[in-house]
This record gives sequence, structure tokens and C-alpha cells, in this order.
Amino acid sequence: MKIARPRRNGFYQGGAFLLAVTLYLVPLTAFASSPAPVYTPSAKFDRAWVDYGVTQGGKLGMNIHVKFTAYELKGVDTQVRIAFQDSQGTNLKDNNKSFNDTNGNVALYGDLKPGYDPAEYSDFQMFMPYSEFDISKSGKFNLKMDIDLIYVNGTLIQHMSYYDFEFTNSQPATNPNPMSAKFDSVWIDYNVTDTGRLGMRIHNKFTVYNMKGVSGYIRIRFEKADGTFLKSSDGNFQDASGEVAAMESIKPGYEPTVYNDFDVFMPYSELHLGPGKYPLKLDIDVVDNSEGLIQHMTFYEFDYSKNN
Repeated sequence: MKIARPRRNGFYQGGAFLLAVTLYLVPLTAFASSPAPVYTPSAKFDRAWVDYGVTQGGKLGMNIHVKFTAYELKGVDTQVRIAFQDSQGTNLKDNNKSFNDTNGNVALYGDLKPGYDPAEYSDFQMFMPYSEFDISKSGKFNLKMDIDLIYVNGTLIQHMSYYDFEFTNSQPATNPNPMSAKFDSVWIDYNVTDTGRLGMRIHNKFTVYNMKGVSGYIRIRFEKADGTFLKSSDGNFQDASGEVAAMESIKPGYEPTVYNDFDVFMPYSELHLGPGKYPLKLDIDVVDNSEGLIQHMTFYEFDYSKNN
């Protein structure tokens, strides 16, 4: 006589052992890969500060500094836009269509094109002439900056901060004929040899005004993609601040004076960069003998490669 003995995880039926199996049905979607995360362009504001009583291009005003970081915007043309408001938050209205936005409000713009992700701007500077506030009355005014990062078409990327400040309008007398310059174009000849050194020859076309008989310089500084200036390490080809610069003197003989092809040579070795490929930018200015700014003319982006 056979006795059916129970087995673990099974049972006997009709003299045969049957294994009990439990099936779990799992939706196929559980094995599907998760969608790639979507990142949104943005900016993180750190701080803002102001230098008051600054003269630039013959105009008295304020130099505005902004420290911030841009995310997911590498290679994108963007702008820092600063709108100016009264203490109640009402936008100041522009009267001369000079420093203004598309709605006719007083506004200041600074162009940038991040070269990295993220791109940190430790000291992004913008100059605002006092006269462009278009406040006709004299006295003290509590004003406010509305600081935004935008696309060049005006679409907001990130509101960064408000900044309160006090403006005193004493309606100071201004030079009716300040020294200035009008930029036309810039172009570069690469791999040029000058006095035995390999480098680049930078050509500039521009016009200067109210500078007849006045000595000054064309100053060309070199910036990295994040907006920081290259620093000189040997005391050559540098400005008064120790930043890498090619400088050539001018002393206009006419009013105005047109420079159709003013060229400046820059040896590659004076950039003080190691092997690699670098996105760089020229910052081209007209300055006086003490390197005080007369007129910022333009920025010019280019790539520099060094093999060894």
C-alpha cells in the first residue's frame, strides 16, 4: 500500500506530484526606460553693486555690477536687462529713444553669450548715464532696478533681483561736445609674423570725434567665454590693471578723424594660454592717456587654438 506523503511546495494527485506555481503578471511599462529629464534655461542671482559718479564717453553716470550664474544657455545669445522704476514700482518713461525697451520705458541692456554650462559671471558690468533716467526735476529720488536675464527677442528667462538705490539729480553742466568714437568694423589676419613673433593682426575701422590733437590709445583686451579677462604674467602686452592687452597710440589730426584700417599686432605667446582650444573675445575701446574710457567700441568673438 502506497502512502502519499506531502512534499514542500507541492501535492500528490492521483499518484503524481504536482508543483504549485504562482505567476505574477507585471505590466510591460514597468520595464520601459524613464524619459530623459528636461532642463529649463535659468539663472541664479548672487548680488549687485554700484559705482556712482563714473564718467564714460564724456557722460556722468553709474557703473552697475551683477554677479550671477546662467544655466542651460551655452552658446545662446542673451541679455541682462535692467529696467528702472520709481519707489512705487512704476517704470520710468524714456524721452529720447536712447536707453529704452520696446514699451518706451527706461532700460539698460548688456549682451552675453555663455561659453559654458553653467557659466558664472563674477562681475558683469553695465554703464548707465544719469541723464538717461530722463528725470527733469532736481532733487533726491528713491529708485529701483528690475534686473532680468532675457533672450535677445525680449522673452524672459529669469527675473534675478530688485535693487533699491538713491539718485540725486543736480542737473550738472555737461560737456556739449564730449570725446567719442563710432565703431564700423573689425577683422583679423591670423598667423602673421611680426619682428620674428607669430601672432594675429587686428584691423579696426572707426571714427573719433572731438579728439583733434588729443593723445589716446586703442586698447584691445582679451576675454574668456565667461567674461573674465586674460591676465599677463610677464609685464608685456598688458594694460594698467595687468590684463592682457594690445595697445596702439592715436592722436587725431582732424575733426572728425576716420581710421579706415587701424591695425594692432598681438603675439600669440602674450595670451599666456596652454595647449588647447579657447573661445575668446576682443574688448575694443578708445581710452585716454591714463586709460580712462572714452568709448567702448565693440566685442569680437573668435576661437584660438594652441597645439603645444
